[in-house]
Amino acid sequence: MFHGPYTVSSQEGPQQGDPVGPLLFCNTIQPMLSSLESELNLGFLDDVSLGGPVGTVAADIARIAKEGGEMGLHLIASKCELIAHQQSVVTDELIGCTSVSWCRTGQVVERPL
Repeated sequence: MFHGPYTVSSQEGPQQGDPVGPLLFCNTIQPMLSSLESELNLGFLDDVSLGGPVGTVAADIARIAKEGGEMGLHLIASKCELIAHQQSVVTDELIGCTSVSWCRTGQVVERPL
């Protein structure tokens, strides 16, 4: 990219707005997403939803954080949301950093601000 006398070069990956960028990203993370064990495992670009027993979801989140970090991708827990039953006990440190909504019989009864 040129701006007056300056040249700004793209060092890695596709440039912003390149239509092949999302495809390359999805192809990169697909093997990791396919290997997760959560009963519910949905992904759209960089949004992933997991559901199932707390221990399984926690293990999958740890795996995403570890393997993603090895690829240069970083999970930002403060941008994540946990929706759990009111009686759930969350002891996992990474999951504990997320915003939490409590639900009762499938209905969200308390949401974070």
